[in-house]
Order: sequence, then C-alpha cells, then structure tokens
Amino acid sequence: QMTGGLLGFQTTRENLPDALRLLAHVMKDASFPADEYAQLQGQIATGLASQLDNPEARARDAMSSHFNTYPPGDPRHYLPLKERIAAVPKLPLDAVRAYHRDFYGTARGEVAVVGDFDAAQVAALAKELFTGFASRAPFAHVDREYREVRPARIVLDTPDKENAIILARADFPLRDDDPEAPALTLANEIFGGGAGLSNRLMERLRQKDGLSYGAGAGLSVGSRNRVASWNLGAIVAPQNAARAEKAIREELERARRDGFTAQEVEDAKKGLLQQRLVNRSQDGIVAGAWVGRLPQVRRPRTHDLRDRGRREEGNRAVSYGDFRHRMPMRVRWAEVDRQGVVFNAHYLLYADVCATEYWRAVGMRYPADFEPLGSDLYVRKATVDYRAAALYDDELEVCGRVARIGGSSLHFSVGMFRRGQADAPLVAVDLVYVYVDTATRAPRRVDDALRARIRAYEKVAPDEPSAGAH
Repeated sequence: QMTGGLLGFQTTRENLPDALRLLAHVMKDASFPADEYAQLQGQIATGLASQLDNPEARARDAMSSHFNTYPPGDPRHYLPLKERIAAVPKLPLDAVRAYHRDFYGTARGEVAVVGDFDAAQVAALAKELFTGFASRAPFAHVDREYREVRPARIVLDTPDKENAIILARADFPLRDDDPEAPALTLANEIFGGGAGLSNRLMERLRQKDGLSYGAGAGLSVGSRNRVASWNLGAIVAPQNAARAEKAIREELERARRDGFTAQEVEDAKKGLLQQRLVNRSQDGIVAGAWVGRLPQVRRPRTHDLRDRGRREEGNRAVSYGDFRHRMPMRVRWAEVDRQGVVFNAHYLLYADVCATEYWRAVGMRYPADFEPLGSDLYVRKATVDYRAAALYDDELEVCGRVARIGGSSLHFSVGMFRRGQADAPLVAVDLVYVYVDTATRAPRRVDDALRARIRAYEKVAPDEPSAGAH
C-alpha cells in the first residue's frame, strides 16, 4: 500500500517496513528489461514531442536555454526540448545500466519519515538496508554560482493557440541567510505571490484591466549556493499580450518608485506565516524540508520571519499544570484531511466547545445563566498558535482557563495536549471575549459575581489589571 514515487511515497505504519525493503530492492537490484526500456523511451519521446506546440512549455524551454551557462557534458547543462526529443531514442540501454552501476548508492544520503511510525524500528531498518550500498563515484555537491546573463526579449510563434504566455526572469547573487532575503520574500508576496487574486499583478492584469486569466511571481532562494531567481508569468489572450506586457512594466516601475504600503507589508507577513503553518501540517512538505535541510553544514539563518509574528500573537508559555478545566476529546474522521491531519479551522471549534464546557464547570451555563444578568460574551479576537498536528483518532485533552479579567473583557487560554503527553501543547488558542449588555450590545464591566466564580474555580489566579483597564 504505497502511493507516490520511488524517492517520495506515502504508506501506513504497518506497511512502512515492507515499503522500505521494496525501495532498497529497486535501488540496488534494478534489472532494466530491454522491452520495458524501449517502451519507456517511446513514452518519454512522445510526451516531449507533444510539448512542441504548447505555448507554456515552449516559453519555459526558451527561458531555460537562454539562462544556461554550462557546456554540454556538465550535469548543470540545460538540454533544450528539441535536443532532448532527438537524444532519448538514441540513448542505449547499456549507458543507463552503466550510470546506475557507477553513480547509484544509498550509503550516503538522507531519509525523512514523518507521521505514525516506530522510530527505533525504522532507524534500524534503514541502517540495515541502505548503509551497505555505496556509489562507486566519490560524493560531491553539484554547486551553482551566479553568472551574469545578457538581457533579451524572445518572441515565439505558436499559431492557432487560444492562450499566450508571458514569462520573465532575473538571476542575482543571494542566499537565504543574507539580510536582504526576508525583505525580498515579502516584496514578492505583495507583487505576485499570495493566494488567489491578492497580489498587485492580478489586481492590475485581471481585476483592473481584464487582460489575464492568471498571473503571479515566484522567488527561488537557496540555502547553499548564493544564486537566486525571480520569475514572473501571466496567461493572456494573444491579442492582449502587448497590453499585458506594458501593464507589467508599469507595475514593476511603480513598485520600484513607490515601494509598498505598510498595510501591504503587514498582510504579506500574515499570509506567509499562515501558509507556513499550513505547510507544517502536511507530512510530505515536512519530510521534504527535512531532506532538503539535513545536508546543510553551515550555520543556521540569522533571521526568522516568524519572530515578529510570534511576539504579536502573544506566544506565551502554556503549561498543562495551570489548567483545572480539562476536557477529553477524540479526533473524528470528519475533522481530518486525506493524510489524517486535523484541518486547521477545527482547532477553533475545539476551543469553542472547551469554553462552553468551562462555563458549565464554573457553574454558569452558557448562555442560560448569563441571560438573567442581561449579559453576553462576544468574541473580539482569536489567535491560534499551531505547534504540532493532531491526527485522526488521537485522544486529546483540551484544557481551558481564564487567564485575564479586564474591565469589560475576558482572556480565555486554551491548550490542546495529546493524552499522556503533557510536556507541550499541540496547539494553543487565545480567545478574547468582550462582556456586553444584551440590551444595548455595548461593552460593560464584568459582573463581580462572575469574577468571584472564576477566581474560586481557577488553580492559577487570573490577572486582573487595575480599574478602568480593558
């Protein structure tokens, strides 16, 4: 039960050992049957030939060919599309077998396993299966360096196609630990990144001018080599290509001249942080990040885009021992994705249920016992700190406490722990409630009777600022 490819796959806990054994067998003992090799050659050649009239494939091929600075025979050399089509049928099977014999090996490498597995078993099995298979060729990093490439404007004709493709690229010397990298990452997010229609390119080309079906930009900055690329792309109708190119140039000039607004920068930070939090819940992304980072031997980065966000989100310590109210909960199938990881939004649902049960434990059923007081609680702010993922069928303890009582507000702190693992929460949630008058819906001072009930219930006394504080 495996899905995926040879060097990246998904399986279950019980099938992981056999999947690793299969991987080792294929890597070491590949037989390369001649008839299957001939079929594969035909399939690859046909697939490549089908790209000759594809505008996007042609444009990317021309772009990569223009930026190629390495000679034939160098592993970094880019082989243009037409040359690949000609080369594939001519490549003899003996050359493939020789490459496998001389260069394949697993004695040096990285393995990342993320999810539900027996760590000790997998470590022992990896040592048994992979350490003895060494490559004949000595190991060396295939490094790249920045090389200046002359600017050019390339126009390709693909007649009778409904779409035209505009691509642009700029290379420059930069690595992800350089001080300019975070600022450039945010600038790219504002100009052409983000999600959906929320970037300047889409706002101009689609929302304002109605010229493009899709547009965006991407930044590639490595951790080892000081060479980076910024890419831009847009899909347009052929008759709109010239106008779209002009609009792109105008937006580039506007960004260079005026920069970005404080609100754009703030939104970009939040978007990037949210995207990275979501990525951490995806096992495949986490595993890929581990494999990509493990070979790095230089010092870690000195900047972290998360730092300010953590301060702003109030990433306070959450201690299991501070909570008297602890609510058991089991993760249900409807609350997880295909990988068995809880959808992010459900953590807010867990926190809301915890708050409702908290008031019941305090002796103030919500909303029934608030109605005679003429009061209600409105959520003013919800902050979620994702630290690790809860998985399908996990037994959780969702713990809640009132950490602060303001003049007209209550700060409710939630920690979600995997049962039996009280050392650190999977997720921490902060909910800020405003205590309001139900008749006027205006904030009012938290009633003394409610304050007294909270103080009497809590193990750790909530903070209570001086009068007048909110």
